[in-house]
Amino acid sequence: MEVLYRGDLFPDKVSYKNLFEENQLIFRRFQGNTLKQLTDEMMSISVESEQDRLMFKRIFILYIQMAFLLPSTITKVSPVHIAPIFEMEKITEGNWGPMC
Repeated sequence: MEVLYRGDLFPDKVSYKNLFEENQLIFRRFQGNTLKQLTDEMMSISVESEQDRLMFKRIFILYIQMAFLLPSTITKVSPVHIAPIFEMEKITEGNWGPMC
């Protein structure tokens, strides 16, 4: 069987102290959230502005990772889950199908 993707789809943990101030705010917003909190936020967020749509995408990526791609016994968002949301422009480059 041929490997379709080489490399790590999920970047290493995010180091809070190495983030720009704007990204530190995003980090703090999601750190420690549960799946229920992500679900509630996803259902209530507006998608009228580009900024709101980007935030929805970030919440959705966190949710998908926690529920399907990187499930664990820890039910809270961790720095491992947060890493991909800072590289949203690269999110479609991965071969996500084999990960499920």
